[in-house]
Amino acid sequence: ETPPTLSEAVSLCLSGGAVPLIEHKSGTAEAYAKVLTELDVVEQVIVQSFNWKFIKEIRDLLPRVKIGALGKEQLHSRKEILLKLKPDWVGWSDRDIKRGDIDWLKENGFHIAIWTVNDPRRAKYLIDCKVDKIITDRPKFIEEKL
Repeated sequence: ETPPTLSEAVSLCLSGGAVPLIEHKSGTAEAYAKVLTELDVVEQVIVQSFNWKFIKEIRDLLPRVKIGALGKEQLHSRKEILLKLKPDWVGWSDRDIKRGDIDWLKENGFHIAIWTVNDPRRAKYLIDCKVDKIITDRPKFIEEKL
């Protein structure tokens, strides 16, 4: 089967009542902006990427679009960039996030999603740390254990 186009995937998500979470893998910010503008869905989607240059470009093109800055490894060296970028949320690798990073993100008003958390004890710890979202491969298992 041919995979759906970005336009088709966004339309399908919205028709089912879901918020499309678009993760940039390739392509230009201009191409994404064109599709989202043509569909008139700029305020109904979230665009996220590990490529923060792309995130800045999409925000410059579409100031009302919600953006997510994805990251891994040390957050410490990227704090200044995050403060300038002002993403709507930050998604960080569970393997790399530290308690001090979470505290700093919360103190600076960022919403936080941590990926990929498959240990219920770790999920509970992150909930206690006040992260906003936990991304897991085992949602039912985590839910049952919590």
